[in-house]
Amino acid sequence: MQDPLEQPPRRPDGFVGESGDDGSGLTRFERRELARQRRLVRLHRGLYLPREVWDAAPEQERYRWRAAAQVTSLKAEVAVSHGSAAVLLGLPLWGHQPTRLHLSLTGPGRGWRREGYTVHRSYGEDSVVPASAPPVVLPVLAALGLAETDGFLAGVTALDAALHRGLTTIEEARQWLGRLRRRPGMRMMTRVVEAADGLSESPLETKARLCVRLLGYRVSLQVVLRTVDGEFVARVDLLIEELGVVIEVDGQTKYRTDAGGGSVQTLLSEKQRESAIRDLGYGVVRVDNRGLESLADLDRRIRDAADRAAPWVKRPRPPAA
Repeated sequence: MQDPLEQPPRRPDGFVGESGDDGSGLTRFERRELARQRRLVRLHRGLYLPREVWDAAPEQERYRWRAAAQVTSLKAEVAVSHGSAAVLLGLPLWGHQPTRLHLSLTGPGRGWRREGYTVHRSYGEDSVVPASAPPVVLPVLAALGLAETDGFLAGVTALDAALHRGLTTIEEARQWLGRLRRRPGMRMMTRVVEAADGLSESPLETKARLCVRLLGYRVSLQVVLRTVDGEFVARVDLLIEELGVVIEVDGQTKYRTDAGGGSVQTLLSEKQRESAIRDLGYGVVRVDNRGLESLADLDRRIRDAADRAAPWVKRPRPPAA
């Protein structure tokens, strides 16, 4: 017979519990002994995980366990939402993971706030990802929730990622805006949907696009550049066509999960690629996160690059729609 102190039996939801009917098979003495030996990690009152399971889990999985424990402990039917849902769905955040857990009711009722977590009112019965465990709101609602709690850049970044990965569409986002007209933060959520673009491939590309547009430039994304003979040269992150200026974003983690890392050959290939772009006549501006801190400096760099660009790559600004 297996000693329960060697491998604590777990409930169907994966937790080691305290109640007598939880299926864990542990007595109160056994649970106390495991806790004393620090072989259990307490996630919520009465809910534990074996230490080896917790230690082996990546940070996102640990967050999932914490969220699942909170959802399990509540009597109300809830789903993980807002920034907490973004973590579980793998959508990017600006800054750290939310320390406060955000949940939303899945049925009628008013929300409430307690130490460590907030329960928001429901988005609707059809607002949850099917068969998700723990229940989590749809990616589009996670992004809109981030806009509500964390502001414009956080919301656009998450919605860009959801669009880029095919987890939602602009049409779906607009439909939810129509359903959420009386929701707090509606003006901010509307701005986010209007600004979102699934062609951006990383949080930094999203920020660069927003900064360039804030300066008043029209920018195209993921533009393919070719020679006059039609030979492929490069696909660039951003292009200000009226100025003939290419903007390349450095240091980004793409939304897609490409394998591989940097190398000398990679750096040489990138230099050759940039030279080929310049040979076409384009001015090039490379930016990282620090390069986006000052809009004045960014504008100066763009104008300097425009002065270096050849006349034949500049396109007249199209008339306003």
